[in-house]
Amino acid sequence: MNKQNKLDIIMRDYGIAIEALDTEHIVCSMQIQSQHLNSFHVAFGGVLFHVADLVAGRVFMEDGSNGMTVSGTIHYVAPVPLGTIITCTAKIVKRGMRLCYIDVVITNPVGDTLTTVNYIFSKVSYTS
Repeated sequence: MNKQNKLDIIMRDYGIAIEALDTEHIVCSMQIQSQHLNSFHVAFGGVLFHVADLVAGRVFMEDGSNGMTVSGTIHYVAPVPLGTIITCTAKIVKRGMRLCYIDVVITNPVGDTLTTVNYIFSKVSYTS
């Protein structure tokens, strides 16, 4: 099984559905469930970061690249309550020889920005 298929399975098991995908852009959706909530009854920040990282990683790999997250800077703009269907859009900003810059925006169904994340991924070679 290739790395893209493994990541697709992880995303599916987490409840993330791929709506559109090409080598520069991905759009996914997911509904916030009770297990995603913190004590304030909104999505844990770590849940949103994890979703964004999975989605950014998936578009990073679409051209055949292998690699890993080097850094991610997240900005929580608004709380995400139970039942919200989020849309997570990731776009490649720049794909260099070694590093790849990806911007992610998480929105609610009416298009309000809930979270933004800026990632840097590094290309690496795997031997297995």
